[in-house]
Amino acid sequence: QIQRALSLDPDHPKALALSASAAMERGDTQEALRQWQHLHRLLPPDSQTAARVASTIAQIGAPAAPVKAPVQSGGPEAITGRVTLGDKLPRTPAADETVFIYARAAEGPRIPLAVMKGRAGDLPLGFTLDDALAMRADHRLSGAGQVIVEARISQSGRAQPMQGDLIGSSGPVRPGARDVVIVIDSAH
Repeated sequence: QIQRALSLDPDHPKALALSASAAMERGDTQEALRQWQHLHRLLPPDSQTAARVASTIAQIGAPAAPVKAPVQSGGPEAITGRVTLGDKLPRTPAADETVFIYARAAEGPRIPLAVMKGRAGDLPLGFTLDDALAMRADHRLSGAGQVIVEARISQSGRAQPMQGDLIGSSGPVRPGARDVVIVIDSAH
């Protein structure tokens, strides 16, 4: 019935929420994230519902699926680049470890402005970060002056940094930067 409702109205908020919850129950995190993101884009940015959906997205991990090469975005704020592994890492990551790629303001809160995730086995990994990957409607890449792009390989698969995670980052770049290279070369 949920799928039938979505086929009649792909933007039906209740059907999207139910579909996302059902995807989580069956272990399909990527589909759940896709549904929650879709719902989040439809909601008024300052609503309590939008805040709850943003919180759910954050608890799940990161709001995007991996891409193998940079995908061009229509938004002028999009940052594109590639994440690679350094030569002298303190440990070799397993192929199924999670890679988080995110942009945060160079100054101010460390809350990610845009987030995506992939797998260590897919490295080198192309990325595009833009406003569509924002975790909160009021905290977007397009509103930042300069950002730091970071990549972290998480042994636990959790969004929260932990000891033993492998990390790398860019210097400050402006939204709209192209061909940013992130080398994962140290441990958390």
